[in-house]
Amino acid sequence: MFRVRVISVLLLVSNALVLLTADKVYYDLADAKSHFADFILKYNKVYDTEEDYNQRLEIFRSNLLRINELNVLHEATFGINKFADLTREEFEKTRLAGFPPVEINTGEKITVEKEWIADAPDSLDYRDEGLVTEVKDQGQCGSCYIFSAIGNIEGQQAKINNELISLSEQQALDCDKEKKDMGCNGGYMVNVIALMKEGGSVGEEDYPYTAKVGSCSRNESNVKVKILNATALSTPTEEELAGALAHYGPLAIALYMPDWQYYQDGVLTPLNCDNPPNHGVVLVGYGTVPGGRDYWIIKNSWGADWGIEGYFKLEKGREYCRIGKYYTATAEVEKKV
Repeated sequence: MFRVRVISVLLLVSNALVLLTADKVYYDLADAKSHFADFILKYNKVYDTEEDYNQRLEIFRSNLLRINELNVLHEATFGINKFADLTREEFEKTRLAGFPPVEINTGEKITVEKEWIADAPDSLDYRDEGLVTEVKDQGQCGSCYIFSAIGNIEGQQAKINNELISLSEQQALDCDKEKKDMGCNGGYMVNVIALMKEGGSVGEEDYPYTAKVGSCSRNESNVKVKILNATALSTPTEEELAGALAHYGPLAIALYMPDWQYYQDGVLTPLNCDNPPNHGVVLVGYGTVPGGRDYWIIKNSWGADWGIEGYFKLEKGREYCRIGKYYTATAEVEKKV
């Protein structure tokens, strides 16, 4: 069996031919094999056959070209990370979600009040208020919508009961008996919140994540949070989205995620980002960079070793990537006595 695992003694070149320009990395494709060796070592990659190794090397080489292109097109920074040996199709299948097509802002939704918009502060970051748990990793399962919903419930629990608890995503993955969602193939955040209403949400430690659908084993003795209601919000404009965020706390939202799997830092200003949503995330705040560019602060579910310690910034004020236009949701959490 052919198994590739690069060890440090064989790693003679470490980014020697990388070009650095204005804090960005532009990779020399002629040195792709050396970069690939670095990549294998850093991320502990193992390829079982020579054919698999060669195939991943070619995918990696193509991704280096795309990273270089993205660094030219964007002010944000892109680079090699743990996803650099995946095709776009493979990445979409395992890290993004399917949302059944619906018309924008249809169905029963709570409308954002004008005073919520007026009361929204100039900047906001719920991490500073202790309403956001650590960044998690959904693994090779299209369950981002669950991480989005659970992130909202965690924030509501912290806001209402002054107690930040990491809650179980696996519970939602296993216990959807009516199959309202599609497990590792996508679903709706509001459905997840409604599911947690049936008996409550258990802790992460008591029901750990496995990145695959299993048998429901929720234990009532492990319930940490009681949910009273699942609310869908109408946030067709960024002004309304900011008002809802300021009023409720961290929100479960959907947006379209282009080929940003290589994102590392900076504010994203998309070029083509008008497709329907394909990713569920947690909106935790917004701010302004020196020079006046406003941005959203978004918690992702691809691990803390992606992006800005698991987060990314998306330019605010231009309604990029259909943010808030389709699916925005929040839980109503029971106050403990």
